[in-house]
Amino acid sequence: MNGQSITRAAKWYETHKDNYSKYCNDITELVERLIKNAGINYSSISGRVKQKTSFLEKCKKDKYSDISQIMDVVGIRVVTYVQKDVERICNILEKEFSIDKSNSINKKSELKENEFGYLSVHYILSYNQTRKELPENNIYKDMSCEIQIRTLLQHSWAEISHDNNYKFSGVLPTEINRKFYMIAGALELIDSQFQNIADELEAYTQVIEEQIKNTNGKADIPIDSSSLHEYLSSKLDVNIIEATFNGADKLIIEELKRFGINTIRELDNIFPLNYNKKTKEYKRYRNFLGSLRDFMIISDCSKYFDKSWDNSWDGISEDVIKFLESYGVNTTIIKNKVYISHNISDDEDF
Repeated sequence: MNGQSITRAAKWYETHKDNYSKYCNDITELVERLIKNAGINYSSISGRVKQKTSFLEKCKKDKYSDISQIMDVVGIRVVTYVQKDVERICNILEKEFSIDKSNSINKKSELKENEFGYLSVHYILSYNQTRKELPENNIYKDMSCEIQIRTLLQHSWAEISHDNNYKFSGVLPTEINRKFYMIAGALELIDSQFQNIADELEAYTQVIEEQIKNTNGKADIPIDSSSLHEYLSSKLDVNIIEATFNGADKLIIEELKRFGINTIRELDNIFPLNYNKKTKEYKRYRNFLGSLRDFMIISDCSKYFDKSWDNSWDGISEDVIKFLESYGVNTTIIKNKVYISHNISDDEDF
């Protein structure tokens, strides 16, 4: 673009930046919602509108003769943990949006079989016809954006290699350049190994889920985070008990083992009678962590506090005391050990 064109581009940017900001927010929220609804884990999702200086610098490049050729005024980045989730998200985007395939690219396709480097999927997309016809999207009907989808390791490579503070970008001395791309190859290898582990864990989870289902929980499966989660999901009412260990998987597994519980069968043997019914009756709305502690205390309160409890929690509410007493638990032991609260919200750790 020439000087006059750049001036027009600057005016165009000032006129349209607010609408592009709204477009950025709306489409980023939509992408995030679609990914969450698909149950895909991700590290981050972010959107940005290109800064005016960056936009005008791009306008100055010879390959652009018109503003409409600049398609990344809005940019969105999705960072996943493993490569398969990149592929799953790509499938969602291709289904839910209009993709400009001529201007979209998988960066891996640019590398030769013996080359390593920047990996990412770049799409130029816009709302599909159905979404464009919605009244609230009328102002976005001629807008597009660039979305990048890559793994966390691919993102790390991209961030470091493009950071001018480290002078890694541009033309490097041959030996340094070789070492740099050796690291890229190592990261790609690690990425593939993470995917292999994720695949193995998924297969393992499916096997134990089937075993637990077929044995109604009486399976000689070692206790671990996956087996515990599958067992509790099958036995507890997850509408009233949150399906999480609150990040304390290791802690509760250690408590279980000190109590003498090493397999799913052994855990099933201490599953309290009518537990789901009573949690609802006494409003014992906790999570998997609290439920497992319930199981042990109801089974043998003295044993739990003598062998398992290690002061990792020190408060309990009167409501929980009543719940435990309904199972015939001698709560005097508990009252001598922990603080009794009148407020059920103070009992979150238990």
